[in-house]
Amino acid sequence: MTRGFCVIVCLLIKTNKLQEQIHHSNILKYLDNPEDDSLSRLVSEFRDESAENELYFQEIKKVWDASAKTGLLSGIDHRSSMKAFKSKLTEGVSVANNFGFIWLRNIAAILALALLTFWIYSKQTQIDYLVKETSNGIDSVSLSDGSKVMLASHTAIKYPREFKGKLRELSLVKGQAFFMVHHDKDHPFTVDINSSKVTVLGTSFNIEYSSSEINVAVKTGRVMFSPNIKSEPAILNAGQAISYNYIQSNLTLQDAINANSWLTKDLQFVDMPLEKVCEQIADYYNIKVVLQDKRHTAKKFNAHFKNSDLDEVLIVLKETYKIKIDKQDNLITIQTI
Repeated sequence: MTRGFCVIVCLLIKTNKLQEQIHHSNILKYLDNPEDDSLSRLVSEFRDESAENELYFQEIKKVWDASAKTGLLSGIDHRSSMKAFKSKLTEGVSVANNFGFIWLRNIAAILALALLTFWIYSKQTQIDYLVKETSNGIDSVSLSDGSKVMLASHTAIKYPREFKGKLRELSLVKGQAFFMVHHDKDHPFTVDINSSKVTVLGTSFNIEYSSSEINVAVKTGRVMFSPNIKSEPAILNAGQAISYNYIQSNLTLQDAINANSWLTKDLQFVDMPLEKVCEQIADYYNIKVVLQDKRHTAKKFNAHFKNSDLDEVLIVLKETYKIKIDKQDNLITIQTI
């Protein structure tokens, strides 16, 4: 709806005085084109004639300015509303010699209708967003559709208090989260991560968002990962994962094993090379692991740890490979012997 809405409404309110219509038309044309010198002169003369004329001009200008706020009201039946308002306004009103009071009342009613309609529409479509952020511990958020999000430490998400519209949308601002999405085929669930997006119907998956990468791992169901607006999306099934380096615009398919170990406290290694084992240990225990060389490391590692501390894992590694392990604070150095 545009400012022309005001012109249509004002013309609907008929008057028996031709001069009144001329003044009204000149004011509207002037407001639409204030650079026109002839219109500016006519309106200026009209305003200078009396205080009543000046008030009349100011009330029309208020409606003109307010009409710009109604641009989003395309879904509301203005004609029916205005018809009802017009009927009430004109019922029992006789033609007056002084048109200022009549127009003042009509203009005020139109302005009230426009502002009320805009307020109702805004309330119906407004989305109230909340932010949940964790510090050192794990926390969770229950969404209005029945979905649940588990948040790792130092993680933040932005989500609506109530989902509205066709899509269920939220944002992973930072950190790592595990999503358990309630199935709803008519309302796809999307997670925005920077310029990337994950879209699902109903499934469970893990997202890790760091300073350079986005890692998505699917536990159950199926998801679609869109790295950016230019690249083709990738479809991931249960057990699959993908790593997207958004600095280098590089995509790498991976195995989803241990993706949500931060939540389950469960570490599994199945025929995994030692180099990959070191990466998984570094991620899980939040330490730095350096493998200095790869001699005598061809053997694949198979093990399962549940709620195990780092020392227990290192002991098993040392029993499996011919290696020397040096542990200093948050740095683990592994050297083959």
